[in-house]
Amino acid sequence: MPANQGVDVPNVRKTDYALLDITDDGYLSLLTSDGSPKDDLKVPEGDLGSQARSAFGDGKHVVVHVLAAMGQEAVFSITAREQG
Repeated sequence: MPANQGVDVPNVRKTDYALLDITDDGYLSLLTSDGSPKDDLKVPEGDLGSQARSAFGDGKHVVVHVLAAMGQEAVFSITAREQG
């Protein structure tokens, strides 16, 4: 590719949310940094979803790490630690 040609690069944003609940229909109930709720992300499938459910069920403080790009959002990581 010639050096004078531009390349479109997606703007990728990483955001961390506190996990408040996991709904019966498989959605994450999250808390944003400004204190407002966010309820539009599904529990991820596979090991990541199992990790989130297990840590939340054990009463741990769970932080959900989300990547957003091109109008899409996806959970890419979970961090869990003991309450207190």
